[in-house]
Amino acid sequence: NSLYRKSLYKICIQNDIEHKFFKKIDKKLIDYLTSLNPNWIISSTSTLLTKEFLQIPRFGVINLHEAPLPNYRGSASYFWFLINDEDEVWVTVFYVAEELDAGDIICEGPKVKINPNHSVFKLWLQLFKSYEQIWNYLLPYLEDGKKIPSVCQSNKNVKNYSYPTHVAMNKLRKKKIKTLTI
Repeated sequence: NSLYRKSLYKICIQNDIEHKFFKKIDKKLIDYLTSLNPNWIISSTSTLLTKEFLQIPRFGVINLHEAPLPNYRGSASYFWFLINDEDEVWVTVFYVAEELDAGDIICEGPKVKINPNHSVFKLWLQLFKSYEQIWNYLLPYLEDGKKIPSVCQSNKNVKNYSYPTHVAMNKLRKKKIKTLTI
């Protein structure tokens, strides 16, 4: 919101779309979503979703994940790409399961090359922008109300990540990788 001086709320108002905001997953949110009887819920949150939440949509909860799966499950993978000296990465869209980032994979985004001048933020932004191509694949299914095909996620090379520790951040500093560049 701050970077682009836009908010989801303002975009909804400008386009005559109802906007609802909930601070947490609670009975009020569950009841509201259940009343809508959705085919899908699209999530881009790092919040773990409850079993009750996952059971609401007819076809499932779809997550937009800024990392290749199963190699980068969890949060803040864009830090880890740089720490782990990855050459290229991509986003993954998948159906959410109860286990962390373990659901069936719907599709992967275009490969994003990592260069030495990337800051953590710049890499995240490039990954985020790569979703544009994914929407071209997803929208026909969403419009037609058809389940989006998926493939079972491999259990090989599974690695869970979280926000980097102090030690990991020191590795970035030693590599002279910045966290933020604008």
